[in-house]
Amino acid sequence: MTFRWLLRVCAVATVAPLWCARMLPFADMPEQVAVIATLRHLWDPAWPARGVFELALGKSQYVLYHAVGAVLAAVVGSAELGNRILLTLVGLAFPFAFRSLLRALERDERLALFGAPLFWSRPLTMGFLPYVASVPAVAWALALAVRQAREPRRGRAFALAAIALGLFYLHVDAYVLFVVAAIALRGGFGAARVHEEEPQAWRREAARGARELVWLVPSAALAVVWLARGGAAAGGGSLDEPGQIHYRPLEQLIAEYPTWSHDIWRSHVDEACAIALWIAFGVLLVQRGPRKDGVLSRIAFVPLACAALVYFALPYSVGAGVMLNVRIAVFVTLFAPLLIEPLPGWRSAVPLAAVAIASLGTAANAAFEVRRVEREDLGAIDRLIDRMEPGKRVLTLPFHLTSPRTHWAPWTFLGSYHYARTGGLAAYSFSELPHWPTRFRAGQEPPHKPTLFWTFDACQFRNATDGAFFDYVLARGNVDPFRDAPPGPRWRRVDAEREFVLYAKEPGDESPAWTVDDRGPCESRRSLESLP
Repeated sequence: MTFRWLLRVCAVATVAPLWCARMLPFADMPEQVAVIATLRHLWDPAWPARGVFELALGKSQYVLYHAVGAVLAAVVGSAELGNRILLTLVGLAFPFAFRSLLRALERDERLALFGAPLFWSRPLTMGFLPYVASVPAVAWALALAVRQAREPRRGRAFALAAIALGLFYLHVDAYVLFVVAAIALRGGFGAARVHEEEPQAWRREAARGARELVWLVPSAALAVVWLARGGAAAGGGSLDEPGQIHYRPLEQLIAEYPTWSHDIWRSHVDEACAIALWIAFGVLLVQRGPRKDGVLSRIAFVPLACAALVYFALPYSVGAGVMLNVRIAVFVTLFAPLLIEPLPGWRSAVPLAAVAIASLGTAANAAFEVRRVEREDLGAIDRLIDRMEPGKRVLTLPFHLTSPRTHWAPWTFLGSYHYARTGGLAAYSFSELPHWPTRFRAGQEPPHKPTLFWTFDACQFRNATDGAFFDYVLARGNVDPFRDAPPGPRWRRVDAEREFVLYAKEPGDESPAWTVDDRGPCESRRSLESLP
């Protein structure tokens, strides 16, 4: 009873920081919210962005998260609130999904405490929200797969087929891991049966295993169609093109593993909590209680082995899809406690209590950092966003990308909140990429740039082309993109907050062409004209 209450406390504490700030410092979150808003208003004739976007489900497989978020947004009236509620449910699911897998493998369910702090990982702060949602989904799906391998049932097979389809539409990385682990777990049960019967039984067992895994066929067929249509080439090219797929060296993957599992903030409290977590893990692993006999004890390592295999085997990037393998680090850490067979009594209770304390420390530190980042970086940024007219086009120009509190640029897509609230259009947008669930309709897209993700290089802004398309510019940093009256529309400064400055275009008023080429806002006109 004490453990169950402790697990609930840790789960609630884990998600509490999500409600400590108006805007969370998760890099891609504004774009995720924008997709949710698009799906919510897809058939709303009054939505100002109607006709700007179209669904791209044939090449995207992130849509399940956004679809559920859109349903919640319709209920609560806001894409931002719907997304926050959905992310809260995902965070709560982390320890309980892992507990389900522990029960299926007949491990000590107290080890579920290890699941709570893993919600606060690098994929979350990067804003990879569909991927974060896939972590507990895979744990729950594997628990069901274990039960199906032990006692096949037709109803459970149909449920697994539906879950596999759902995982595919959460994230392809998670789907690949689930398929590999589900097949390996079923193979482990088959090998145990062959060992108990006779060596010649392997052919019969292989045929039986293939029949019992038929629930994988629908999602596998969908994956084949997706690959055939170029879905894996996230940049829109062919996988046969040189340089489309990139791998990281083995030693680099090993070095990046703890970063992707635990390192979120520039302060070192999160690392200290992670060290406490792994010390407790080591103590429990060394203790080793009475070893259980049976196939479940022998195959408990399979999810961890499969996660490690996928971590090292997947490429780092495929086209515009990047950081594909390193994010699997969260699964490796989640499944590691499956190796533990704790001793009964206080000797295991003490390190497990340390896990709970580390989990609560991780949550408390996240709450502190989330509030501090918003206060220091954003201030009253809502004032600037609310000053934009509904349905207008806004371009975010982050000349200063980083934050002193986080490891990744958290506010690159801040203008997307304007779109999510009032419609219109915001850029840079992932809707310019073919693998995103929504994309711009022909003729509605912003001016093309030769550089992918050019938002990380705001110096590529050109007023004559980009400025002509947008109504507002939300700039961050000490660069005034209009200080030299660059060729194109004229702009006026509307408002400022912290490092952010909002500019509005003056209709019908343009600056004349220069005698030199406009090289963007990071080079002044005076310096260009002084060149020989």
